[in-house]
Amino acid sequence: VDPGKIGMELIVNDLGSPQIIGTRLFLRPAHPVSRFAIGLSAATDLHPANDIAATEVDFADVINSDPAIIHFAADVDIPIVENDIFSVILFGDAGAFLPYLRQGVGTLNAGLQPQVLFSDSQISLSSLRNYGIMSGVFGEIIGIDYRLEYRNFHGIFSPYYTETYERFRGQRALEILDFLQDSNNVAYDNRIQGIYGEAGFDLFNEAIVFDLGYLWPWGEVADLSTNDYLQASIVLAPDLLPLGIYGSAYYTRTGFAQTIMNGGDINLFDANTVLEGEIIYPLTSTMHIAITLGTSASRDANGDQVYDSNGMPVSVFSMGFETRIGY
Repeated sequence: VDPGKIGMELIVNDLGSPQIIGTRLFLRPAHPVSRFAIGLSAATDLHPANDIAATEVDFADVINSDPAIIHFAADVDIPIVENDIFSVILFGDAGAFLPYLRQGVGTLNAGLQPQVLFSDSQISLSSLRNYGIMSGVFGEIIGIDYRLEYRNFHGIFSPYYTETYERFRGQRALEILDFLQDSNNVAYDNRIQGIYGEAGFDLFNEAIVFDLGYLWPWGEVADLSTNDYLQASIVLAPDLLPLGIYGSAYYTRTGFAQTIMNGGDINLFDANTVLEGEIIYPLTSTMHIAITLGTSASRDANGDQVYDSNGMPVSVFSMGFETRIGY
């Protein structure tokens, strides 16, 4: 909802059974003279343990504590130049999170767990931990959309919500619970930094649209097996191919560089990967037939997520056929 000076965004993962819900409120104080904007966001995963089977003994504390994870952030956009040929917009984002345990477990009591956000009982900037900061610039240069940003994540903070989050939400809850049970361990006092760059452009008057982005991390624990990130996409417009066929393909992966370096052990479609593709045939002007192909989490007969012997989510390929009606 964006009427101009003030607006709102809403997200939900599943309208039929919502578990991840979020909102962003933003204000443009100088509208319509400037698109300078200030935003506040809040989101929560109400039941990250819901997809874990009771037989998964490694997740017993997560299931028993039945946590919710609350995320909050602030952001600012500062336009420097905006015109049809060239635009430069500075931005900054800062975020953190708080877990809430519905049931106590071990030495932890039920309720909010502020020790995730502050290292001692004194609420101050000096004791702040497990937060994330991103800042940089985005815009357009002669038809090429670009984004260049610096990222700085402290402790066990990670960006929400990524393309694979729903596969790893149980593991994320386990990581947070492990931290709560040993929050003063120096192993958690780490920092991951990195540079993310992204560019997109089109050919033949938007008949083909490409987009490519990559995050290169560094820091105390910034090994490429878990922290680098690649995303790529291509979109083909209608009427480019015979019979009016069109489609798209979208690929994202964490740990991409390390996978390539492993040589013979290359696996570009594991649980850290999201692949989405579709081929669409316009049967009539208002009815299209789509064939979809992608990766998704493997689930058992009860709908619970399947994990391998290392506690990693199992990913499977899926194919679907859809009828789409529009005017």
